Amino acid sequence: MEFKRVAVFYDIRDDNRRKRFSDFLKDIGLERVQMSGFMGCIREDLIERLKDKCKEFEEDTIHIIWLYKCGKDIVETFGFAHIPEDEDIYTL
Repeated sequence: MEFKRVAVFYDIRDDNRRKRFSDFLKDIGLERVQMSGFMGCIREDLIERLKDKCKEFEEDTIHIIWLYKCGKDIVETFGFAHIPEDEDIYTL
């Protein structure tokens, strides 16, 4: 099964819509790294589902940043930054 590392950041005005979107991101396996940002590896079969969900928020702003390679070697963090653990992902 293939995985893609992704970062998702958003600016959603409505509290209920914002909560619904953050719950969705958690449901597909992403972890919160900022108040309105999530990161993690998702299965390739969930990519279209993520894109379809984002289309429901046309009046808001959502950024999907595809990092393409799963593994901690591609992310630098500073200060109190948190990188989600990908327990089922191995970088060889």
